[in-house]
Amino acid sequence: MAVWSIVFKSKLEGADRLDAEYYKPFYLQISSSLEQKNYVELGSIAWISDGDHAVLPELFDSGKRYLRAKDLKNFRIDNSDPIYVSDDYFRTIKRSHIQPHDILLSIMGTIGNIAIVPESFDILTANRAIAIIRIEEDSKFDPYFVAAYLESKIGIALRERESQGGIQQRINLEGLKRLKIPFIPYSLQAEIRKQVFVALSRYRDSENIYAEAEALLLHELGLDNLDLSTQKTYVANFSETVESDRFDAEYFQPKYYGIRSVNRGRNKKSEFKLVHTGL
Repeated sequence: MAVWSIVFKSKLEGADRLDAEYYKPFYLQISSSLEQKNYVELGSIAWISDGDHAVLPELFDSGKRYLRAKDLKNFRIDNSDPIYVSDDYFRTIKRSHIQPHDILLSIMGTIGNIAIVPESFDILTANRAIAIIRIEEDSKFDPYFVAAYLESKIGIALRERESQGGIQQRINLEGLKRLKIPFIPYSLQAEIRKQVFVALSRYRDSENIYAEAEALLLHELGLDNLDLSTQKTYVANFSETVESDRFDAEYFQPKYYGIRSVNRGRNKKSEFKLVHTGL
């Protein structure tokens, strides 16, 4: 069903956004509600930049951490697949240096992933797909409150409103600076910060419990000592391709042979039963 939205010329928020998507009734309702309360624009309380604009700098096994959008997950920086740049290169991109308590937001491709840099992290950097939001110390705004607000239903809607592009979505830094942040008592901001810490702590606990459960399962299945690394070269017999009706190289990775051999051994001992799923 068609949705109509009429906007007076005086209400247009800058000549750079004249598209109908920007003025959806839902977005206008949120904006109007915030304007009736005490609010500030994000750009007035924070220094906002983005990451390194190089296509891809030379990477190393150590040095300064170089973040990508996929490294931002659930308010945290994921350390499962880190990459690094040299100290010399790091010194050439000062505008993209990231400090503890900075809010990080993915603004290109898959937009909206968010994280806050913990106190324990050294100074690091990122690529251009990440916006760096540094709340000013004298702004009376807590970075954890601002991050929680940006991840709320209202914050997500405001971010979606500022997104542009078709398949390759993005949020411009000027759009981030326009985001309306409600001004609430610092005591309430501190309580929100406390709840964020509680949530992060419970998330870490859940990861640890899941890792313990996975380790127990793999041990019981006899899979805990298998080499599951991906091999670049390997050989398979033609008879195996005929039997499996698979001719792709991925299917014959040695790591899969190890899993199947353990499963066959378990099945013979009747300790476990292989179940085939699907139609």
